[in-house]
Amino acid sequence: MPRTERPLDPSSGPAAAFAAELRALRIAAGSPKYLQMARRTGRSRTALAEAAGGDHVPRWETVEAYVWACGGDPAEWTERWEKARAAASDNARGTPPSPHRHPAPAGQATAREPGEDPDDDSFPLGDRPDIRHRAPTTARLLRQARRPVLLAVTAVALVLLGMIAPRPGTLTGLRTTTTNQIRVARPAAVTLVAFSRFGKFAAGNIAITGAGGVVEVWDTHTVVRRHTLITGDEQVTDVQFDPLNRNILATAGTNGLLRLWDTTAGKPVLSITGQAAEDRMIFAFDPRRRGIVATVGESGTIRILQTDTGQLVRELHTGLTDITALAFDCHNEGHLAVGGDGALEVWNSSNGARVSVGEQIPARVTSVRFDPLTRNTLAVAAAGAPPGIWDASNGRPVRFLRSDARSTVIAFNPLIRNSIAAYDGDGRIQIFDASNGVLVHTFDGRFGPVTSLEYAPDGATLAVGARDGVVRLHAVDDW
Repeated sequence: MPRTERPLDPSSGPAAAFAAELRALRIAAGSPKYLQMARRTGRSRTALAEAAGGDHVPRWETVEAYVWACGGDPAEWTERWEKARAAASDNARGTPPSPHRHPAPAGQATAREPGEDPDDDSFPLGDRPDIRHRAPTTARLLRQARRPVLLAVTAVALVLLGMIAPRPGTLTGLRTTTTNQIRVARPAAVTLVAFSRFGKFAAGNIAITGAGGVVEVWDTHTVVRRHTLITGDEQVTDVQFDPLNRNILATAGTNGLLRLWDTTAGKPVLSITGQAAEDRMIFAFDPRRRGIVATVGESGTIRILQTDTGQLVRELHTGLTDITALAFDCHNEGHLAVGGDGALEVWNSSNGARVSVGEQIPARVTSVRFDPLTRNTLAVAAAGAPPGIWDASNGRPVRFLRSDARSTVIAFNPLIRNSIAAYDGDGRIQIFDASNGVLVHTFDGRFGPVTSLEYAPDGATLAVGARDGVVRLHAVDDW
C-alpha cells in the first residue's frame, strides 16, 4: 500500500502552505499515485512526492510537472509558486517578506531540491522515460531563453564552445532560428507523422513511426516522450490520432490489422482486421462523426467501421482495384476521397452513394487531402506528376501546381487559406498558393527522402518526416 503522507500545518511556513495546495490539487484529481504521475511527466516520483512534503518550496519544473499530472493548468500556478519561493527566501534570510522581491521567473534555473536524483531508478525497467526533467541542460537553457537577442548570442557562444550536441530521442534545435527536431530511437525505412487535434490537452500530441513497428508518442510542449508503442507490425504504414477522441491513436501496418491505442495508458484497446494493399494498409478517421473510420477491404472495397466495437457500418464497392489513398472531407459530412492507380473517386459513406469520379488523374495516387478551409477542394499527389487541385463535387481538375517537382506527399495549412506544402523530391519543401498554383516559399535544406508532411492543428508548425528517422518541426509564417 502507498505510504500515507505526513500531516501538514499550512501556518508553519510558506513551504508547508504551498505543499498543502499541491496536495489539495492531487486529491481533487482523484489522488493518483506518484508513480503514475512520474510516468506521465518524466519527473522522478521522489521529486514529485517531496514537492508536496512541505520541507522546501520545490523547483518550478517539478511544480509544473505535478500540476500537469493532476490535470491543472501550470500557468495558473506560476504566481503562487513565485510568492511561496519569495516568502521562503525571506524567511531564510530573517527578513520580512517584500512585495518588491521576487524569485527567478518560472522556468528559469534554480538549485536542485533535496532528494531529487537525476539517476533515480524509481521507474520499472522499460518504463523509464528517455527524456527527464533535470537541472537545466544547454538545450533547455536555449529553449527557455525569452529574448531573441539573448537567444542568438547564447547559441553562437555555445556553438563556438562545442557545447550543442543533439542526443537521440531528444527534441533539439532552436525554434526561432531554423527548426526543432525529434529523432526516433529506432529510425525506420519510412517515418510517418501525425498530430493530435487536441494539442496540449492530449496525452501526447504527436506520433512518429519507428523501425520494427514501433510508434513513439511525444508531447512537444513539455518535450517528453509519453509512450513507445510496440505494434507487432514489421512496418507501420499509417498512423493517425482520432480527431474526435483525444485519447485514441490508430496504427496500421503490414500485417493487415488496424489497432486502436489509449494514449493515456499507452495500451491497445481494439484490433480490427483489414487488408494491407501491397504491404501498405491505410485508413482514415471521419472528422465529423465520432467513432467512424474507413479502412481498405478486398477487391476495391472500403469498409466503414465503428471504432468502439469494430462493427461494420457499410461497405463501399469502388471501381478501383488498387486503393492507395483515403481522406475524409471536413465540410461535407461522410464524403470520402479514394485514390488508386490512375483513379480517384469521392463517395458519400453516409448513404453509400458515389459523388464523383476524378478526371485526368495522371498516375498512381500517393496522397489525397481535402482543403480544410475551402469546400469541395481536393489536392491530389500522383507519382511522377506535379500535385494538382480537383473539384471534389464533380471530379474535374482545376489546376496543377506550377512546379517541375514530382511530389508524393502534400499537406494543407489548416489556418492559412490556400496554403499547401509539397516535397519536391530534391531536398526541398515548397509552399504553394492553391488558388493559382504559384510557388510562394521554399525550404532549402537537408530533406530527403521525405515520407510525411503534417501541419499542427494551430497551423503554426509544419512537421517534415524523413526516412532517416528525424522529424523536423518548422515554425510557420504566413507565406
